Amino acid sequence: MAQHGVQANSDEWGKFGPALKRLHANGPGIPPAQDMVKESNAVYPFSSASLVLDIGCGPGQVTDELIKAYGAELPASSRLVAFDFSPGILEQLQDLKKEAIAKGNTLWNRVEVMQCDATDLSAFSDNSVSHALAGFVMFMLPEVKTALKETLRVLTNENGGGVFAMSSWQGTEWIELMGLLSKVRPDKPSTKMPPNWSTVEGFRGEVEAAGFREVEVHPVETYMPFDDPEEISRFILTFPAMAKITADMTKEELEKLIELMVEFITSRHPSSPGRLISKGTLVFIMSSSRRPIYFNARAANASCPARNNQGSKAFHQSLTNYSPTPLVPLPDLATDLGVRGVYVKDESSRFGLPSFKILGASWGTFRAISKHLSLPTEIDLEDLSAAALKVPIKLFAATDGNHGRAVAFMAKLLSLQADIFVPEILDDYTCGLISGEGASLHVVSGDYDKTVQRAAEIANATHGGLLVQDTSFPGYEEIPSWIVDGYSTMLYEIDQQLANLGLHSTIMITPVGVGSLAHAVARYCKSGERVVSVVTVEPDTAACLYQSLNAGSPVSIATSHTIMSGMNCGTVSLSAWDDLQKLVDASTTISCFESHCAVRYLSQYGIASGPCGAASLAALRLLDSAKVNSLKLDQDSVIVLLSTEGARSYQTPLDVSHNDIVAVGEVLAAIRSSKPTSSKIYDTEKTEIANYIMAWLDHRGIENRLLETVLGGPSAVMAVDGGGRDVSLTLPDICDVGRHDIYDKLANAMTSLITARLV
Repeated sequence: MAQHGVQANSDEWGKFGPALKRLHANGPGIPPAQDMVKESNAVYPFSSASLVLDIGCGPGQVTDELIKAYGAELPASSRLVAFDFSPGILEQLQDLKKEAIAKGNTLWNRVEVMQCDATDLSAFSDNSVSHALAGFVMFMLPEVKTALKETLRVLTNENGGGVFAMSSWQGTEWIELMGLLSKVRPDKPSTKMPPNWSTVEGFRGEVEAAGFREVEVHPVETYMPFDDPEEISRFILTFPAMAKITADMTKEELEKLIELMVEFITSRHPSSPGRLISKGTLVFIMSSSRRPIYFNARAANASCPARNNQGSKAFHQSLTNYSPTPLVPLPDLATDLGVRGVYVKDESSRFGLPSFKILGASWGTFRAISKHLSLPTEIDLEDLSAAALKVPIKLFAATDGNHGRAVAFMAKLLSLQADIFVPEILDDYTCGLISGEGASLHVVSGDYDKTVQRAAEIANATHGGLLVQDTSFPGYEEIPSWIVDGYSTMLYEIDQQLANLGLHSTIMITPVGVGSLAHAVARYCKSGERVVSVVTVEPDTAACLYQSLNAGSPVSIATSHTIMSGMNCGTVSLSAWDDLQKLVDASTTISCFESHCAVRYLSQYGIASGPCGAASLAALRLLDSAKVNSLKLDQDSVIVLLSTEGARSYQTPLDVSHNDIVAVGEVLAAIRSSKPTSSKIYDTEKTEIANYIMAWLDHRGIENRLLETVLGGPSAVMAVDGGGRDVSLTLPDICDVGRHDIYDKLANAMTSLITARLV
C-alpha cells in the first residue's frame, strides 16, 4: 500500500482475500460505499448508465451496494464490470456472485468480473464509461496519476458527462494503530496516510492535477467493529502491507506492538465490543456540468390501450381550410447523424393559426359545449353555435400563448365570448395576438400555475362559464382528456405521410409544457402495434416533467424566464402523469440559446419555427451527443421532430454553457448598461442578470430561487451547493456599475458551485 511506503503485490492481496471479504461484510467500507452509490446516482442516474466500472473492486463491496440500490434500474444494454489486479481477490468476488445468484438475486448475472490494472484501462475505449467507482483504492496505487488520467480518458464527456466517484481516508483509528509501529521499530516505513490523500484540499488537488475540473468532496463517518481489542490488533497486523512491513520482526517485538495497540484501543473504547472510528472522504466528479438526460429503460417494453380518436380526426377534417401540415425532411441532418431520416412536422400554420394548439382547443371546446347542452357529438359546428347562442355560455382559459389564442379563435368562430387569463410575464406581442381574436384579456400577478387557478375560479363563479384548459387537476380531468385526444389528428397525419414514403417512425421528440401533447404522443406511440420511442424536451428553467420523473412522483416547481414561453409551466397535468412516467423513454432539458440555434438552423430549410417548436431539434442534438445505448440513433432510425409553433419575435438569449470564470463574468458585465439613465432601467437589467444566473444554474441542475427586496425588485439568487447549503449570489446595485470586479466575484461564486464546492 502506497501510504505505508511498501507495496503489497497481487499474491499478497490474494492471500488476504478471505479476511477482506469478511471485513467487507460488516466493516468500515459499507457506509462510504452506500454513499458513493447514492450520490453518484444523484449526479448521474444509473438508469442512464452505459458502462459502469468498479475499479479495484476487491471482494465486491461497491458492486454489491450498487446492485442492492440501483441494479434493477440499469438499462438492459448497459454493462457492469468489476475488476481488480489480484486473482485471489477476484476469487472472493466470484464466490460472492455465486452466493447471490444461488439466493435468487439474478441481477448479479450482469456483473462481469475481470482482472485488470487501474493504471492500464486499454480494455475500455475513450469516452465509453458513464460511471467509474473506486472504493478506497486510488491512494494505494504506485502510479496514481496514471490511474486517474486513464479514468479521465475512458469517462464519457457526452450526455452531460459521466461521473467518477472514489473514496479515501481522512483519518482512522486503525491507521493510528499502525503508526504505533514506529515506537517499536523506528526504522520501519511510515504507516501514515499521505497529506494529499487525507485532506479535502489535497484530495481535490490530486484529481484536478490529473485533469478533472468539476470536483465535489464530501466527508462520511464510518467504523470498524471489534469484539476484543487484542483480536482486532492481531487482525490489523495481517493487512497485506502491514504484514509485509512486520515480516522480519521478532516475536517479542510483535507482542510489544500488540500490547501498545491494545492499550490504545482500551483508552479510547473502554468497553467491548466496540468500534474503531474513521472519517472517510468521498469525491464526485463529472466530466461535464450540464444536467444529464433522464432515461427510462422500462419504457422500451411499455404499452397502453389504443384510444379511438376517429371522432376528433373526422371533426378536424370537416372544418373549413383543413389540410395536413407539412412533414419536412432534413436530409443533411440525417446524414450527419447517420440515421435513415429526420422529419419535421411543421405546425407553423394550422387553420390560420401558428400552432398545433388549435387541434386540442377546437375538439375540447366542441366536446365541452356539446356535453353542456346535452347534444350529440355528431352535430355540426354551425348547429352547435346556434344552440350555444340560446343559453349563457362564456369560454375561459389560462395560457402562456398559443392555447389561449386557440380558445379565443374557437369562441369567435362560434360567436361566443372568451375570457383569457395570462401570467404577468407574457410579452405584449403575444397578448396582442390573443386580444386580436376578440377575447377579453386578464393579466394575473403570478406564474402559469397561479393563472390556471385564477381562470378556474372565475369560470366556476360565472353562470354558463366553461373552462377549456389543457392541464388537468383534481376534479377537472374530462375536458383536458378531450384536448389530448384532439392532438392525435397530427399524429395520424404523420403516420400517413411517412407511410407514403414507405417509412415509419422509430423516435418521436415532443416539447412539453404541462404535458398534454406529450401525453397524446406517448399514448399514440405506445399503443397497438406501434413501438416508437418517445423523447420529451423542456426548458432548463421550466422542467416540471423532468423533475417529476427524477423524483418518481409529480412535483410542482418554480419556473423562471425562458424564450420558450409556451413551455413555461411548473406542474405536470394530473391526468397525463401516470402515462408519461410509464411511457416516456427519455426526458431532456435545453437552454434558450440551444433553442435559438435550432430556430436558426430550421430557417435555413424553410421551416418557420418558434423557440418551442425548435426545441425538439435541440433535444435531438443533445441525444446525438449522448451516444447512449438505451436509445440508439443508427442507420434504421427514422426521427420525427414536432415543431409545434411558427416563427415569432423574441429577445436573443445568452449562452449559458460557459464554465470558465472569465467568460461568465464577461457575460454578466455585458448585460448591464455602461451608464443607466435611471434606477428603473437598472432594475430591468438587474432582473436580466438574475434570469441569466438562474438559467445558468438550471442548465446544470443546481437548485436555486430568486430573492426579492421589499420593493419587489430582485436582490439575489439563492443557490444550493452540493452539501445542501444556501449560497447567496448577490446581484450588483446601481452604484456597482463599471466595477468589473463585482461581476468577476459573482462569476467566481457561480462556477465554484460546480468546480470547487465547499465541504
